[in-house]
Amino acid sequence: VEMVPMRDGVKLFTTIEVPQQGKKYPVLLLRNLYRRRTEQIAESQDIAGRNFIAIHQDVRGSGRSEGVWHAFLQERNDGEDCLEWIAKQPWCDGRIFMHGASYCGSTQFLAAACGHPALKAIAPEVVAFDYFTPMTQREGVPTLALFNWACACTYNNLGMTEDNPRPKYDDAHVAWKERDIIALGRPVHFWRQMT
Repeated sequence: VEMVPMRDGVKLFTTIEVPQQGKKYPVLLLRNLYRRRTEQIAESQDIAGRNFIAIHQDVRGSGRSEGVWHAFLQERNDGEDCLEWIAKQPWCDGRIFMHGASYCGSTQFLAAACGHPALKAIAPEVVAFDYFTPMTQREGVPTLALFNWACACTYNNLGMTEDNPRPKYDDAHVAWKERDIIALGRPVHFWRQMT
């Protein structure tokens, strides 16, 4: 486990599965918003058994990473910083590949935009290409589906405790911008940016 530093000093929780110490390998990287640690560990061990290094990184403000999650906004710079850190490690052979679905797919497009020479390929799955589609906005107004997603991601990353009760979505009379406070009892930064 490493806490990988970003350019602004925030450190991102990163797990690394190396097949055999003392050798160089290509890297398969997943930058993750969602808390699915158990299945990722099993997947990483399988990948490491195939002569790849498997790396899973919790994006900023998620899981065990530091910082505040602002959907999409930090992923280009954080992705570039992560690629640069990996490329400098003695176990990396200079080839990095990214994979993942949904938000993890978006992190790939945004990291690829930096043009890092070590990033050889991306394999995004089930990812939105147009964030102004009817799924996210209708005539410039963010949709309830987008609100539910933003709250669910924020809630999952807060963890389930008595201080963080399940979101409440039944307050239709509440002003659109205040829905996050009603649902989670705290602001959802991504939602605040969109409304």
